[in-house]
Amino acid sequence: MTTDEGERVGVYFEGRYYDDVLMRRRGSNRKEAVIGVDLSAANWPKHKFKLDFHGRVFKFDENERKVEEINLQSHYQEPGEETYLRENLGFAILRRAGVPASLTKHVQVRVNNEFYGLFSLIEQVDSTFLRRNYLDPEGALYKAVNWKYSNLRAGDPNLPCPYATPDYKREWMNDGCPEIYRKASKANRDNWDDLWELTQVIERVRRNPGGEAYLLYDHTNLPALVNEMAAQTLMLGADRCTKNYYMHKDWTGEWSRIPWDVEDVFPGDKRYGIDLCKSSECDKKSTAYCILSCEKFNSPLYCDRNHPQDIFYAQSPEQDPRSTYNVLIDVMLAVWPVKEMYFTRLRTLMDEILATSFIDDYARRTLNIIRKDALRDSEKWGVGAVRAIDQGVLQLLSQIVPKRRDQLFNQYSSMIPSSTPSNARVYVSHAQKNGVEAYVKISNPNGYAVDVSFWIVETRGGWKYTLKPGTVLGAGRTLFVVRDAKEFRRRATWARREYPEGVFVQGNFQSDLDTDDVNMISVTRTSERVAALNGRGRAFRRFRPRVGFDNTSCALPDVGPWSEYGDCCAEGKCGLWCGVQNAARVRRRDVNITLGLDPNDLPQCLVHSYEIDRRCASLECGTPRPPNSTACRIPSNESFVRLSRNDQSVIFSPIFGLNTRTWEDWSYKVEVAPHDAHGVDGASKSLKILVHSGGGLAFRATARNDTRLTSAHFWIARHAPPQPLPRLVFDLESTSDNTTTTRAAPGEFLRGIARAQSDWNAGCYVEIIADFAGFDDSPTTAAREPSSVKIVLKSAFGSPTRLWLGRAVAVFSSHENAP
Repeated sequence: MTTDEGERVGVYFEGRYYDDVLMRRRGSNRKEAVIGVDLSAANWPKHKFKLDFHGRVFKFDENERKVEEINLQSHYQEPGEETYLRENLGFAILRRAGVPASLTKHVQVRVNNEFYGLFSLIEQVDSTFLRRNYLDPEGALYKAVNWKYSNLRAGDPNLPCPYATPDYKREWMNDGCPEIYRKASKANRDNWDDLWELTQVIERVRRNPGGEAYLLYDHTNLPALVNEMAAQTLMLGADRCTKNYYMHKDWTGEWSRIPWDVEDVFPGDKRYGIDLCKSSECDKKSTAYCILSCEKFNSPLYCDRNHPQDIFYAQSPEQDPRSTYNVLIDVMLAVWPVKEMYFTRLRTLMDEILATSFIDDYARRTLNIIRKDALRDSEKWGVGAVRAIDQGVLQLLSQIVPKRRDQLFNQYSSMIPSSTPSNARVYVSHAQKNGVEAYVKISNPNGYAVDVSFWIVETRGGWKYTLKPGTVLGAGRTLFVVRDAKEFRRRATWARREYPEGVFVQGNFQSDLDTDDVNMISVTRTSERVAALNGRGRAFRRFRPRVGFDNTSCALPDVGPWSEYGDCCAEGKCGLWCGVQNAARVRRRDVNITLGLDPNDLPQCLVHSYEIDRRCASLECGTPRPPNSTACRIPSNESFVRLSRNDQSVIFSPIFGLNTRTWEDWSYKVEVAPHDAHGVDGASKSLKILVHSGGGLAFRATARNDTRLTSAHFWIARHAPPQPLPRLVFDLESTSDNTTTTRAAPGEFLRGIARAQSDWNAGCYVEIIADFAGFDDSPTTAAREPSSVKIVLKSAFGSPTRLWLGRAVAVFSSHENAP
């Protein structure tokens, strides 16, 4: 299930069992440079998954239709401290704004009845999703899947890969075209003409925004586009310019954008930790992804040609960063009436969501529900700090959200207008009730734009229509609410003559208009939404939100000692110690954070709960050479119990676990040392071995009935400088009466860590020992005589470790003389 192909599994969820479900990993696995992240999603240790039930049978919510596919979000590599709720919060904000967005639900995942992790179910964007959101389920649906080329650029029909322009080399096309869009709708699966026409329309407006802006009004659902764009800006959605969205064409012939993968909303400056970037890191030529602090990312103009998503100035010219903006967003911001709609809608969402307790309430409420499972998940997968979710939610609410408020309300106040006045009014200036050309014409007489999202158009006879979220009327502009958008645009040539810059049309209303008397038709704000905004609704309450980040007026939490650093890893490989510049290792400490439900409580200070060492493998690799056995001799005068001649030393591969068929027989290298010592004598020969993940060098012995293993000694030396002194553990596997028991003991350096470090750095052997004397102290174990034992030496992190082995000794004693 952790591959792209996946495997068949059985799924049990909320009292229902589903058989033969295809489960596979999901997420980007691109071969190009991974931009701004340590690992692409497909390479996360804790994968995201997709479950395909082969038919609409899965009931993920009692109040919703059954679905065919569902997604599992793993909450692994968040852009900041781990919250386990970023994507859930992002979709909740989008739905609150009126954007069609996936439903989510936190779930505990168990595999073979063992805890696997805390995940979230994410609703798939498909025909069922479209029906739930009152969108055309048969309309064309395309997913933008390329990190660079699916930005709605116009294609070149003369190229084998028409959309991969202008910086995709022609010679690359000889090896096939990259996947840029994926058609998600089933109808006319092989016909992509409609998407091609859309990109050509956008290109025409891009080339002539003053003369052909009317095309945006004819071919796109402007309220939906404006609304999604404003909501994404509100929550600083950073991974949306070139991918992570769908384009949908509905029955009116208009295109809208549906968001996807909003796991990177409300990002910190550093993908790990709480530090904010310095001003120098926001320089135009800087390659740092300081998304929270730098204007190039946090601007409301993000995704236009001057605010592209990616930076790679240090790389080859064909990877031009200017290609990772979104052409449609760039065009929308180049047409003033549309830009005015966007900024006006953004201001409304700022007032309704960012300046209220909506985000704080959601985060604190969710924290209380998922915290127990999140702590288990963090421990299992090594996610974040010791109490990752506490630190993550604290950073979100005390650093990131306040800073975003400050940016939008203060830093960018010159481009974002004031709130729509509470007494703002629009009126019906004309109406026609007959036929497919029936319409209601709404005009804005004010000298400012008015956000009329969710406003109600109704007649005294009971006819009613709710204006779509994102509907904004500029000063002196008009909107036609129509019976049939396609027919109105085709027949109402008079409207095009009257409004050559673009006819703003919205529809379709379902029931016939019962009057064309404008005095009988009103346009008013919905009373329920006004009540919520005034604090009388149950959606959220008004409070004085924190604006800007201040880490001084807060209460210091209790902190524990730092742990030892973990393994050094890069790009999915661990056990690194030289020659890799981008490797990192982490250490953590406990931070006792308490978050209540009241946003007005004195916040706790943000403190570093884990640190990253990014230089753990940056030193140059030295030349491997055996230890000097003359200067660093191995003691050989100890006395050990002699065992059966069946003893042998072996190495096994961890890929197949403890499987004897994969053992490599090294018995020919075993020498019998004086005083009945049995091992590999380093004075005569040094052996270079590879200790693999899950195990390494193993000794297997057939023990006599009156003996048991008490300890194991290994003399090891570094493979090459500057390899650090390793952290090793010993596994003891005992087999008796066809029953196998495995226990682990930490390796300890016999002469102390300081002496061991000194000898290790000098290229000498150091003695490491594991004490197994206490393993057979239980009556059950002592009564059972072992027929064989196996000692396994491995890295404490489970990663491959290359060492020189000078000698390995297993110490046995009789039961009568056992310590």
